[in-house]
Amino acid sequence: MDQIRKELFELTQLIKNTPRNSREVVEEYHQGIIKRLDSDLIIPVPSIGHRIAHQMIWITGNKIFKELASYEEAFQDYLRNKEDLRFNGWYAWRYILKKRITNEWEWETLEVAQKQVVGVLHKHPLEELEERDFLQR
Repeated sequence: MDQIRKELFELTQLIKNTPRNSREVVEEYHQGIIKRLDSDLIIPVPSIGHRIAHQMIWITGNKIFKELASYEEAFQDYLRNKEDLRFNGWYAWRYILKKRITNEWEWETLEVAQKQVVGVLHKHPLEELEERDFLQR
């Protein structure tokens, strides 16, 4: 558990230090973090810690791309623009839907995302979507 906490702390610091630069530079920087995060070597994929780190990357990218002053402002924008619903759907689609579900948290995450995607975002069920459906506005 201490190793997971240490890894999450290190990844959080890397995410917080994302350079304010072009989309290309930011996405390249985040790809290194995502590769480490998704390796499943220390942080289980999927897991709450894994999900939170991806959410931080999503919000931090939007902070830079929308030229927002702070993470807090970006988080408010994330909620106001229903980015949380898009993120929940994307995360469930990418990391839970296509694997054998092994615990209650995975089931609950998938169920909530499915309801949000269909009921709030008015998109097709997760099984019928592709990654681009979550990344387009």
